[in-house]
Amino acid sequence: MKSFFKVLGLIVLGVVLVIAGFVGFIAMSGLPEYPDKLKKVDLKVEVTPARVAKGRKIATMLCNQCHFDPATKKLSGNELKELPAEFGTAFSKNITQHPTKGIGGWTDGEIAFILRTGVHPKTGLYVPPWMPKFLHMADEDLKSVIAFLRSDDPLVAPSDAENRESSPTLLAKGLARFMFKPYDYPSAPIPLPDTSNPV
Repeated sequence: MKSFFKVLGLIVLGVVLVIAGFVGFIAMSGLPEYPDKLKKVDLKVEVTPARVAKGRKIATMLCNQCHFDPATKKLSGNELKELPAEFGTAFSKNITQHPTKGIGGWTDGEIAFILRTGVHPKTGLYVPPWMPKFLHMADEDLKSVIAFLRSDDPLVAPSDAENRESSPTLLAKGLARFMFKPYDYPSAPIPLPDTSNPV
């Protein structure tokens, strides 16, 4: 009987050590990387006044809340103070036209790729769960957002504000690894919704 409890104790200890090691690995690692998901997107958006206007409207609803910095009056990144503490400390990125600190050096395809998939087009790093992914956004709406980011709107004028690194908690890292996954870039065109359909 003693040998049974001894074996059982060793099994339990082994399971505990495996779990502790697993949790320790997640805690020490950053967000996951997906270099195998990287894909060159051949896209060049024509910047028109209509697209810029529509893109500004979409950005006002989807981007400004997180990326707008009251200090610079631009989309140069800010602390996401409304994020629950359970997820850690988070900062949005500088998405102005600055060539190195913003996305001024990015191609239209790279901007489209990160917005669609949730994967950084240059590093393969997964974008944190608090950043929305727009897999089903209509192609024309996506082009409008990109046109706005390329426009002469003061919100996206180059800002040399430094990007601050987020500090995700164990929970946020675990969710990013096991609950939230990157999307594949759409292989077919995504049309605008049929506004005549009441559903």
